[in-house]
Amino acid sequence: MKKGFTVIEVIISTLVLSILATGIMFLFQRSNSAFSITLWKQERTKQAEIFWTHFRKCIEEASDYLEIPDDQMGKPHPEVKKKESKPILVHASPNTVDNGKILSWNVSHLDFDFSNTGAHSSNSESFSLVKEGRKIKLVNGDKKTIATLDDIKEINFVAKPLVKVEERSYTSLSDNDSVSPDDMVGTLLEISLTMTPPEHSIGEGNRIPHNHKFKLNVAFSKTTSINN
Repeated sequence: MKKGFTVIEVIISTLVLSILATGIMFLFQRSNSAFSITLWKQERTKQAEIFWTHFRKCIEEASDYLEIPDDQMGKPHPEVKKKESKPILVHASPNTVDNGKILSWNVSHLDFDFSNTGAHSSNSESFSLVKEGRKIKLVNGDKKTIATLDDIKEINFVAKPLVKVEERSYTSLSDNDSVSPDDMVGTLLEISLTMTPPEHSIGEGNRIPHNHKFKLNVAFSKTTSINN
């Protein structure tokens, strides 16, 4: 005669199986979350490398509006003149911007032709850093996006004038210090930002900090809005 399971045995077996299933699901979720966070970090790290490579090239070429005058065309060693001062425009409160420019600057390119024709040329182009929600974009004068960086939680700029103190020595001062235009030789621009996973995600507490400094050959101007 076969002996069946009692009600108590069935209940205990069900409880044991439920505990095992719950434990397996918990471990699976933790493993899946860890994988998602690792994947997010890898994607953002790769994206940041591309973004900063493009940004550094563009920002370090920042210049005033330069041109080769018509009377210098055809000369073997033309004189380049500054037509207009073009400071770097730095938004005073970039984190308050939800959709707009937070940094803007000019780049002038000069091409010299040292042949007999002396067909020199000069052209200028504007670049901007545009913030759209939790994304920043490097944009050229044709409004073409060069590089992007996602999941920006916070971004800040610190701009200080570079002043020549000796023949080959430079120092940075607070932008609140009084600086003579004749002593100013450029700008020390520091950009610090923090990247975090999308809001309400399991890995929301993770952070990737970035801090970069750039020595530039032009002055800067802080403003509450950047229209150009």
